[in-house]
Amino acid sequence: MKAVVLLLVLFLTPVYAAYAEENPRKGQAANIVEAIFRYQIGKHESEFYFLELIDKAGESVDPPSGFMRRFSDVKASMQKRTDVKFVRPLNVATDAASGKPGLVLTVSKLKWISDTEVEANGFVFAHGLNAEGYSYTLEKRTGKWIVTGDFLTGMS
Repeated sequence: MKAVVLLLVLFLTPVYAAYAEENPRKGQAANIVEAIFRYQIGKHESEFYFLELIDKAGESVDPPSGFMRRFSDVKASMQKRTDVKFVRPLNVATDAASGKPGLVLTVSKLKWISDTEVEANGFVFAHGLNAEGYSYTLEKRTGKWIVTGDFLTGMS
């Protein structure tokens, strides 16, 4: 029995390794989304950021807590979209605790162009008269996803 298990392990290990090499997209979505959020943060300064994902059904969802921990090095306050308070009349995105304004950063619709190139949509929202939509292009270089271009698709 031990010999059979050993043979299975020896046989299956190269199969799984080959599968991982053949599927370089597997598990990359979080790294891509992180690269976009970091790019947005670099271009749009704020004391508070509220992160939002749009799922395949077009619904707003909060990033998981584990994903949020990726931003522990960012000096600004990083919160989930559901933590934002919108203040009328312009629906200003504010930190509920301090009342200070912040930015809602959104990522949606990842589209694979190749194993090392992706397009995505994103939004930066401050208030009803200050919002921007972007189309981003990303490339995987030396094992890391970077935004290589952005195209303004809309603004208010």
